[in-house]
Amino acid sequence: MDLSCFKAYDLRGRVPDQLNPELAERIGRAYVEVTGAKRVIVGYDIRLSSRDIADALCSGLMAAGADVFDIGLCGTELVYFATSHYKMDGGIMVTASHNPRDHNGMKMVGPDSRPISSDNGLNDIRDRAGVPPLSLADSEQAYEDAILQERALELAFEGKRWFDLVRMGSRNDYARKSKLIEIIVSNVPSTQKRILATKLVNPLGWYMPILEAEIENNPNLVQNPYYIF
Repeated sequence: MDLSCFKAYDLRGRVPDQLNPELAERIGRAYVEVTGAKRVIVGYDIRLSSRDIADALCSGLMAAGADVFDIGLCGTELVYFATSHYKMDGGIMVTASHNPRDHNGMKMVGPDSRPISSDNGLNDIRDRAGVPPLSLADSEQAYEDAILQERALELAFEGKRWFDLVRMGSRNDYARKSKLIEIIVSNVPSTQKRILATKLVNPLGWYMPILEAEIENNPNLVQNPYYIF
């Protein structure tokens, strides 16, 4: 997939070969996986392609577990204002600024509208957007094989496949569920087995715990009791 729309400080590229709804959906997933955002503001400019790209972006954000607040057609400054004023976890504006009309792009910010650029997460979002989301195959066996072949466990702990993996493991009608859990859990360090097994069998455990290092660096973070043993 062409990821040349990722620049040093934002995304800009020609539509549809460098930026399109399919890539926008992946970018939405990747944004949440990299930043951990739970509440995200989305706005878009007047370009003809902006609405479709924004819709796809929102779909990706929600698929990865974030709540999206779509403020519609607006200027970039409104996305920045709303992100800070309403204390959101991040914001994304679909726009290509001064680029030609057949281009589009995105400007991303984190909490307090702090810009996300190549030196603080944009490159990670680019790399993860290049990995297509898993989809349910026609055969349960094929789906399990796909997960294992793509090193689903490692990718899940990095955030890339977590929701796909857990939703599959949580499906009550999945006949091979216990076998899948056994295979996955047997390949992780003992300190992680209990957490991972619990997540896979309980749909309430769809979210990763906060890393201890993050809590140490930010005393305002509180670990979800679900992950305290």
